[in-house]
Amino acid sequence: TTMLNSEEAMIGMFSEPDYIHNMTDKITQSIIELNRHLEKVITNFGGFQCAWYLPFGMHISDDNAAFLSPDTYKEFSKPYNEKLAEEFGGIAYHCCMGQEQNIENMAETKGFIGLDTMPDYNDPDKVINALDGRKGVWNIYNYAYAIRQEKHEGISDVDWFKKLIDKVDGRFGLLLNVYNPNREEALKNADIIKNYAEKKLYT
Repeated sequence: TTMLNSEEAMIGMFSEPDYIHNMTDKITQSIIELNRHLEKVITNFGGFQCAWYLPFGMHISDDNAAFLSPDTYKEFSKPYNEKLAEEFGGIAYHCCMGQEQNIENMAETKGFIGLDTMPDYNDPDKVINALDGRKGVWNIYNYAYAIRQEKHEGISDVDWFKKLIDKVDGRFGLLLNVYNPNREEALKNADIIKNYAEKKLYT
């Protein structure tokens, strides 16, 4: 989007697909070269991530998934994400707000290791169906920007997490980030949720 307006790029996917593929391939190579350089020069390098630390693989912000159709995403995004996954040993996805039409595409990526799809903006059942039977982790968090207040009226953060844990029912991994502006409240809630998840998994 820095190099080419989003609307122009989307029109180009139909009017000049070879040009868009060529540009996207060059951007992908640039991402690889830049991150390999950063890995060499930064002491205590924090991994290949936009926000979610990973011990391996790359975590990318793929917000285009919110407005591309599944077929367009499959042609113009997925192959380049797979190049990143091959280079860095796996790929995990972030996309702000709703991208449920492309969750299946993301989960089918070669080298897929996880996503942080926001359950208040995407149908949790679609996330669960996409991840069921696959190796991959769903990163769930209750940060303010990820929450739709109308969906949380009358339900506590603890109960919100419990409901999602129950829906997943141990079919794949969950990474739960429990937020509260008050540190002690965050730690208390995290402990309740951790104990609930452990009990659910091991009993």
